[in-house]
Formats: sequence, C-alpha cells, structure tokens
Amino acid sequence: MRHMCTYQEEQDMQRWRFRVRPGMPRNVQKIYNEMSIVDYDAGEWTFIDDHNDPVRVPTRNDGKPYFAIGYARALWDLRNRNLALELQPDDTGTVLFRRDIDTETDENGQVRRLHTWHAISAIADEYRVPRAERNNEWENLFIQECRRLQTRDGHPWRVVHGIRFDDRAYWREDDGKGHQHLHEILDANDSLMQMPFELNLEHAWDDHLADVGDRIIADLTADANSRHNMMLLPASPFLQPYKHLTFVLAGDGGNGKGLFFSAFTKHNRQTQRLSATIDTEKLVGGGRLSGTSVEQEPVKLVGKLWAFDEDASGLDTHQTDRLKRLSTGDTISGRVLGSDVISFNPRAVLCIATNLDFVTNMDASMKRRFAFIRMKDNRSADSPEMVYLRTFVATVGAWGFIMASCRYWQQHPDGKALTVQIGRPENLSEAEEWIVAELVERGFADNTSNPFRPSSHATHDICQKLGLKTARRRNKSVLMVNMDDEEARARFQPYAAYVRDKIEQDGHAVPPEALRRQPDKRNPDEYGFVCDYTPAGADKVARNWQKLALDPGVDTSRVPQGVNAWAAVPAEGYAVLDFDVPDDPGAQTGWAVMSDEVGAYGSMAFPATFVARTPGMGAHAYYRLPKGVVLRNTAHPKTDRFPDGLPIDVRTARKGYVIAPGSTIRKGSYLVADAHEVVEMSAEMVAWLDEHGYVEHPEADAETDVMVDSDGVIAGPANTPAPAGRRGGVDPLGGFYRSPQTQPRPEGGNRGETMRLNVPAQSKGATHDAIRDWSYGLIHHAAEERFSQPEVDALVERIKRGVRVGHDRHDTALVLAGALKQAGLSTRVPLE
Repeated sequence: MRHMCTYQEEQDMQRWRFRVRPGMPRNVQKIYNEMSIVDYDAGEWTFIDDHNDPVRVPTRNDGKPYFAIGYARALWDLRNRNLALELQPDDTGTVLFRRDIDTETDENGQVRRLHTWHAISAIADEYRVPRAERNNEWENLFIQECRRLQTRDGHPWRVVHGIRFDDRAYWREDDGKGHQHLHEILDANDSLMQMPFELNLEHAWDDHLADVGDRIIADLTADANSRHNMMLLPASPFLQPYKHLTFVLAGDGGNGKGLFFSAFTKHNRQTQRLSATIDTEKLVGGGRLSGTSVEQEPVKLVGKLWAFDEDASGLDTHQTDRLKRLSTGDTISGRVLGSDVISFNPRAVLCIATNLDFVTNMDASMKRRFAFIRMKDNRSADSPEMVYLRTFVATVGAWGFIMASCRYWQQHPDGKALTVQIGRPENLSEAEEWIVAELVERGFADNTSNPFRPSSHATHDICQKLGLKTARRRNKSVLMVNMDDEEARARFQPYAAYVRDKIEQDGHAVPPEALRRQPDKRNPDEYGFVCDYTPAGADKVARNWQKLALDPGVDTSRVPQGVNAWAAVPAEGYAVLDFDVPDDPGAQTGWAVMSDEVGAYGSMAFPATFVARTPGMGAHAYYRLPKGVVLRNTAHPKTDRFPDGLPIDVRTARKGYVIAPGSTIRKGSYLVADAHEVVEMSAEMVAWLDEHGYVEHPEADAETDVMVDSDGVIAGPANTPAPAGRRGGVDPLGGFYRSPQTQPRPEGGNRGETMRLNVPAQSKGATHDAIRDWSYGLIHHAAEERFSQPEVDALVERIKRGVRVGHDRHDTALVLAGALKQAGLSTRVPLE
C-alpha cells in the first residue's frame, strides 16, 4: 500500500465536527469545542496536558463533569493530533496509537512534541477511566474519528508500523491478500516518509554505526547461528512477518547481555519509551508467585515493543508453552494495583536472558517461536571488547544495533531463526545424568531402574529437555534418543558429550555418536569394505541372502533399489564386529568390554574404522582382517565371566550379515557414526578375539609367528617350530600377533619391510622408555628369527620413520645402537 502524496499539511482540528452516530456519547462536540488552556495560577484547570499546559474542561451547572475526565483528555489529544490509527490494507486498522510523551522539558518548562508512537489497548485503559464510568461507544467513536484524519491532499493519515531514520525507513507491507513485502525506503522525499512512524529515531542512517553494531553482535555470540538470531533481534518488533519470535540469550555472565539490553532500556530515549523490563516467571506464572504479582506483570507490556528480562528463572515446558502464546500476541489480561482488569494483545518482542534450564516442547510451532542465542561467557569487565561495548552503548544507544538489524533483515526477509542449543549440561540433575549415562553407554534407559526416582511430570520435562522419546524394548517401556528427529539429536548432543567425558574419565568407554549430518557416502564399500548387498525387511531379516551373494547372475555389488533396508554380507578377509547392549542395566556393553580389555577406540590397539550405530544403540565396526586370520561367525560366546554370552558378535566371510547404514527398519535407522576408511584389525584385537574363541584354528603341524602389515602381506619363517611355551597372542615387545596356525612366508619376502610394527604412542616431552622398549623388542625378534642383513636394514629404516617427528635424532640413534649391540646385529643404515 503506497500513497503518492505529501503528508505534511494537517486538517484544522480546532473546527473539527464529529459525525453523529447511533449510540454516540452526548455532549462530545460541546466539550471538544469549549475545552481551553487557562492560567495555571487561576486554579480553574481540570488537568495538565502532555505539553505541561493547564486545560479546563466545562462542567454542568452543578459543577459535575459531563463524562469521565479521561475521555476529555482523549478528546484533547485528538484535537492536538496526538491520536492516530494504524496503517492497514484497505484501511481496516482498529489499533489506536498515542504520541509518546517527552519526559524532559526545556528551560521554559515546555515539552517537545515527539515523533514516536505507542499502541494503546483501549481509550479507557490508556486514560484511566474508572470502570463505573466506562462506555464502549467511546472506543468506537475514537476509531471512527481517527479514520477521518487526513492530509490536506485528502489521503489517510496513519501510523506506519516501521522504523524511520532521517533519510530512510524500513517497514513490512501487508497487501491484505496473504502477501508481505519488506520495504527499504531510501528517498527522504518519498511520500511514506511524511507519515508518522511507530519508531522515529530522528537520526540519519550511518553505515559505520551499522558495521560496528554488526561486529559487536558477532563478538558477543558464541557461534554463527547465534549471531544470525541476535542480528534479527533489534528490528524484529517491526520487520518480522508476523508476531511470533521470542529471543532467549543463554550464558553464565560477563558476556555483555545486560549492556546490550541497556542500549534499548536506558541509553536511547526513543527505544526507552517502547521498552519494558519484565520478570518472565511472573508473566507465565509459577507456584511460588502471588496472584497480585502475576496480575500486575502483563500490564508492563501495554504499548511496548521490546520486553527485557536480564536474569530469568528456569522455566519448564508448561511455562514455555504459555510463553509461546505471549510470543504470538494472544490476548492476555492484567491489572494495575487499585485499577480494573484490562485485556489486550501484547505486541512486545520478549528478550530473555538466563543461565538456567529453559525447556520447550519439540513440536514445530515451538521451533518457529523461539530464537536461541548462546553468548560468549566469562569476559573480563576490563577487556578491550567490554570497554568498547560500554562506550558504544553509552554514546550511541540502540541506533547502531537497530541499523545493523534493519540491514540484516533486508538480506534475510523471512526472519527464520536457526537452531542453537542452549542446554547447560552442568545443570543436569542426578536423575537426568543417570538417564544420559544409560543412553550414552547402552542406547536406552529403563527409568524404572533410575535410583533417583523422577516423577512422571519430571520425566516428561526430562524427555523434552534431552530430546528423548519412549519406546518398547523387549516388552518394556524405555527412554531413547529420537534419532529420526534432527532437533532431538541436537538437544541431546551437548548433554551426551558432557556425560561421555565423565564416563571416559572414569575409565569407561562408549562408541561414537551417529553423525548429526549423515555423509553422502554411507555404504561400507565406499570406505574400503568388500561386501555383498541383499534386500532386508523391516524385521531385519535378509531372506535368501547367502543364495543371492553366491549367485554369479545377481549383481550384489550395489545397494538394492526400492527397499528401505539391506544387508551387508562381508567378503572373505573382512569382518564386522557387532557390539551389543545387554538388557541388564548393570552389565557391560560390548563396546565397553573391548575398550577396557584391548584399548581405547582410536588407539593402535583398537583402531578407528568405519562405524555405524544401530536403532538399539549398539555399534557395528567394519574391519579388514590380517592375512592368515580367519574368524568364526560367532554370536555371544559364553565364558565364565559372561555366562549369558559376550555382548560381541562377529559377521565374516559370507557366513553372516549385518543391516547396513542408511537402512530403516521398524525400530529405527542405521546411521554412520565414524566415516573413517576401513582399516586392518590390530594384532591386539585378533589376540583378544582368539582368547575368547572367535578365531578359527585349522590343524597345523607347527607353530609360527604370523606378522602382518597393512597390505596383508605375511612375514614369518615357514614351518619353524615355536619356542616352548609360545601360544597365540601379542608379542609383549614386538607387538606382532603370534598364531599357532601354520602360514608359509611368501618366497623372497623381506621380513624387515613386511612385519607389523605397532608404533607406540608418543607425546612431546615424554621419556624415551616407549621408544627404547619398542625398538629393543623388534630388533631382539629380528635376531631370534635370523633376519638377513637387508632385512635388518629395512627394519631399522622403518623404526627410524616410526619415531615421532621432533624426537631428538641423537637420542634415537643411541637407542638403536644399543638395541643392535645387545642383539649382536649391525646395520648399514646411518643412525643419525
């Protein structure tokens, strides 16, 4: 809606004639005409108007007023064009605006006429008309009369819900047909610039101030999504497509949020009049609050466009649900102490700062309503950034932030808030931390076993806070992460990371979480795992999988089309370790067993590889097997320690299958957790599997050392009898796998080039013990196995390359020289 005219001239309000309507209050025209400014000292005045002028209102012969003085004050404001109607499509507006009052006077005691306006809930409420004297016909009278206000050119004179600078303006136009357009007016002579704007900053646009405001917001926020949301905040009361956003700023302290809020509430007169300081808990209600305080708090929002709470209490789902209704402008009621109840539609954007829990439901409407912002915490008050922020706020106020926000809205007119997690893991209750630990370690939590016994209400809030859902597992109701909901996974992630760290510090281990953003490559063969793919059903059953895998007429090298789930059948030389989660809350998971008894995931002993997470929160680790190692297709072998079976299964060599990542079954999806290239299983893992009955041992006449490199080449003497007492396992010094299975060494192979080294972990500043023990063990083994000179030289060269870059070369040379001397060997390789 654009009006190509000049809105500078006004009607003659002294000669205004009211239109007579049915039900119209009596004596309106008389009082309007006869009200006048009088001498203050004469004492005949009725009220002092907004310009500090004493005004006399005529009375009846008996001295009583014709109607409530509040209505007379409103007539006086109409006469002075201090009342106006909102600009709406087809001139259908019904919201009245009143010109703001300047609280400061000049040296003559005069008050400056302002150019900012605030919406009013009702004439009777704004002008404090006693309940007994109210008449709804007055409300209709002022709306109809303000609709008649025009310019000299005969065009409607309306308040624009937008932001005006001296030389430009921003406003969002609604065409009344379901379409909105965000306008930037750059011409100071544009017709709309002559209209009253709800916010008139009376300051020219300044690109430098906008740039500084942008940089400060970027510095205050902890991440890119938080910056985006905070950039929307300053201008959102005017430029959001419809009223819906509530901003929540999370942080401990020392992060500048209070200074940022003060730019609006203290350091800029225009925004100060349109801002309120609130207590969010009083707005939404709480058990510890009195009825009086809850009734009074909403009234603070009348006529305001920003509402700031600098230190909000923690809110549960019921309270944030009520807050959502405030965000959308639903009608609320309030009462000023000693006055009547008023009902109105709040227009203020709520800006809430908190360092406590702020729990919302996970439905789509909640995601649209709340814009979360994580602040950078623990800034020193004397840091250059904080000093600069204080100076900027004190001298510029909110101008720079509003300018930056207007420009940002122009670039992002949809105003969609981005996802930011503000959950504070350190605030977890004992009951919540127990649930998270169960989920991290086991993938589900049986809340009936929770030693801290949360109530059903508390459990509901916990589920919303952590992003959980209830599910059935073996006929029991358990809590699980809603892996199919990105928002739920994002909520759970910071709590999981916090508890995971505590678990690992306590010596336990958990598999990597499913990647939040699944990679484009999800098939194991794309990471180096050789396998066949066959269709599977929603029940995880892959029918005829072996027949399909062995049928040369069927292409099983690709994922089958038109199915939701498919099996991965490992080829010979490849295996999947299936780490299960026992039902018993006190039992170790398969992953924890491997981590405790072999090594931490990502170490040389338990190397990182391609890993997928299962709907039951187990894990599948895909490995290439060393040459000569053959595993059994095993499920839960029983041991003395695990009478119900070890929670680790093996699927290998076309003797079994697992459901591949990317599949979706009845219970959920299989997701990639570590997009790592498939690596060779370590000697330590093979030794552990051998000890627990997972390794096959064909009949053999002799025992040899099988040393395997990453390319699967065998190195070891053929048919050499093993020393007494040797068995399958890991050599404690050399680190290679000893197997009782006979495997001939390829003819002409150089054992120094092919034997597995298992380089030890090395850190800067550590002692030489690890390097010394490792080198002595390898060279001792070379002497024992009668390596040739070329083999010794190759081994020494590889040991040198395995030493951490930065390790003192002279020290390395001394270690190698000592090891060679003790073993009675020599080398042609320069040691330094």
